[in-house]
Amino acid sequence: MYKTRNTNKQSILLKQDRNIFSLNDLATLWGIENRGTLTTTVRRYKEKSILYSLKKGLYSVLPIEKLDVYELGCALCGSFSYVSTETVLVNDGIIMQGLNAVTLVGQKNMSFTIGDNQYI
Repeated sequence: MYKTRNTNKQSILLKQDRNIFSLNDLATLWGIENRGTLTTTVRRYKEKSILYSLKKGLYSVLPIEKLDVYELGCALCGSFSYVSTETVLVNDGIIMQGLNAVTLVGQKNMSFTIGDNQYI
């Protein structure tokens, strides 16, 4: 038997309810088992501005400026991260002190800046 070629990768990607994908997510969505084929496809989609690289192995269908600040931070911090209560309380006006960074809780301890946003 032969396997039909999946040529509607972009439509599969855009039908998803999220904007950020790992390399493994893309392999699963597109049904690609060969790592070389997958990286070549991702490279071509990056050249055509269909995918945007966030960091190694993490890609978005939107440019960084158009992504949700919290979705981006949680994606970069790891699979089990979430926005801290400090950030939520500042955004809702309960804590009056200004907060210059989005604070996240996750497995990794790090701080980084993406675009105009700082994350801790």
